Amino acid sequence: MVAKDYNHRKAGGGEGAREPDPLLIFHLALDQEMCVAQRGLARVPLNDPAAVAAIVSTLRRVHGDNIAQTLLADGVSLAVLIDAAFSLPVSNSDAVRMIARALDSGDFSVTPELGPLWRVRYIYEDRRASMHVVDMEVLTPGRTFASIEISLLLSV
Repeated sequence: MVAKDYNHRKAGGGEGAREPDPLLIFHLALDQEMCVAQRGLARVPLNDPAAVAAIVSTLRRVHGDNIAQTLLADGVSLAVLIDAAFSLPVSNSDAVRMIARALDSGDFSVTPELGPLWRVRYIYEDRRASMHVVDMEVLTPGRTFASIEISLLLSV
């Protein structure tokens, strides 16, 4: 496999992030202007509604509503998200962009804490000159995390 690095800076999250309520009810209006997460009657605005809607939609299409809600409430591994995105009838590059955008959005708490400086390494298919991504790793100054080690939790 071939790996390439792309630098990212963490967008938001971290210190001020609240611990999610296990009874979180997700209400996403897929209208681009009104995409919010809803906990009871309180609505929480999202930093990047389109990125969150894309992730929620992907998980719902592949796993169904109930499992998608559980994955978002309990944390979904980056590996599961990658598998779900790559199983959809969208281009590989669109699926990769969707995942990268979700990582950058600040709407998801990422575990383990990556710190302020990290980058994504895309793992490409083992073919000469292939641009087909098959996995991702996250590199920090101190460690490299495989996609299976990273969990994303909708932080509302």
